[in-house]
Amino acid sequence: MTGEEKTLRCDITKFYPEQLKVTWKTEAGAESAQWDVCTGVPVPNSDGTFSVSSRITVKAERLKSDVTLYECEIQHRSFSELYRQSVSVTVEGPLQPYNTLALIAGTVISSVFITVLAIGGAVMVYRHLHAVPPTVSDIVKPDIIYAKTPTKLSCTVRGVQPKHLKIQWYKKPTCNSGAAGITETDPLIGMEDLQDLTQLESEENVHISTITLKLTVDDDNRGYCCVVHCGNRKIIRNTTVRIQVPPDLLQISSQPQIPKLGQPLVLCCRIEKFYPEDVRLEWHRQGTELLQPATQFGPFSDHEKMYSLWSKTELMVASVDIGTVCTCRVYHSSFPAPFYKDVPYHINTDGQPPNVAFIKCDPPQPQLGTECTLNLCVKDFCPDPVTITWFQDGEKISDGAFDSPASLNVNGLYSMWTFLKLTPSKQNLSSAFKCVVEHSAQTEPEERQFTLAHLMKV
Repeated sequence: MTGEEKTLRCDITKFYPEQLKVTWKTEAGAESAQWDVCTGVPVPNSDGTFSVSSRITVKAERLKSDVTLYECEIQHRSFSELYRQSVSVTVEGPLQPYNTLALIAGTVISSVFITVLAIGGAVMVYRHLHAVPPTVSDIVKPDIIYAKTPTKLSCTVRGVQPKHLKIQWYKKPTCNSGAAGITETDPLIGMEDLQDLTQLESEENVHISTITLKLTVDDDNRGYCCVVHCGNRKIIRNTTVRIQVPPDLLQISSQPQIPKLGQPLVLCCRIEKFYPEDVRLEWHRQGTELLQPATQFGPFSDHEKMYSLWSKTELMVASVDIGTVCTCRVYHSSFPAPFYKDVPYHINTDGQPPNVAFIKCDPPQPQLGTECTLNLCVKDFCPDPVTITWFQDGEKISDGAFDSPASLNVNGLYSMWTFLKLTPSKQNLSSAFKCVVEHSAQTEPEERQFTLAHLMKV
């Protein structure tokens, strides 16, 4: 109405990214005066998008005609061209006494304009939902990464369509680069592209990118990064791997081999070929009492960057010690929870008689005229001298019989194998083969027997 002013409002909702330009124009294409327009600051929504309102004040005396078209022009990177919504403003002369119809018409026009712009914002969100940033997880890796064992690193991306997604993996050039030093502006120059090792599994808008590596100790403390490209955005996740190698030898030896009452007993625990070097050892008696003092030698590194060490403790053997167990407890990061391993040693002043297994045949079904091997395991004995004799149908066999050297177990006892090679003939059918094991700690020799009950024909 002549002499009055009105405010038009344009609401733009749920857009991303935040950068947005709003311009008000008249039907002639001229941009409205800046002092007539007030555009707020984009307000973040809970879903990561933004909303904003822009207002323009319209004064009747500034309008050049009775009906003027006002246009709200929106510039945003999610639109390929400018997005516009318009409304017509009508100026009327003074009404006598009060024109209810004009008031209703003006209110309806304003409401329709605001509604149309809100719908336009919704259309923008619907058409360009992919502009909302995806969620990218941290890189997932095993709790313990063992050298020369296939290791998987994975990263999960949610909320993006496959056609808008590209994922790349890189290996950092130095072992000490760590997770720092890479930002979204870095060109990733100097990194090794691992794209050939990458696998991608997608289900709707959830994508899991996985890379499988076989690492060595040279990769310890090396950084890896996953780069997620989504439109013009680049999201980077970093991780650092720590390589572990569990000891390939955990063994206790004693001097003397057979403890003697009232004499000193020296126990030596050997831990060999482990990585990294950080390791801790404790000596216990019966699982609780700590043995002191203990002397440690190492750890020492070899040409393969593996470490080894020896620890020894000494005690005077008393009658109460007979039958007890001394334990070397080894703490190392390569062990799963509870992060240590126990190496036991049994104090036995009489020596330990062997545990004799049963005779086995290789192959299990011997064939007529084809060589086969009978084998027997003799384990957990001390001291190491042991006598083994083979018999066939009561007669001693010398040809084809041989023994492996006795090896020291982690428990301070010895084990060995004995073998008998033969080529079965028809005369051997139903023959009884016997192995006799003799040791100083036995009360009597121990025997095992095997019969060739069946022979397969070639």
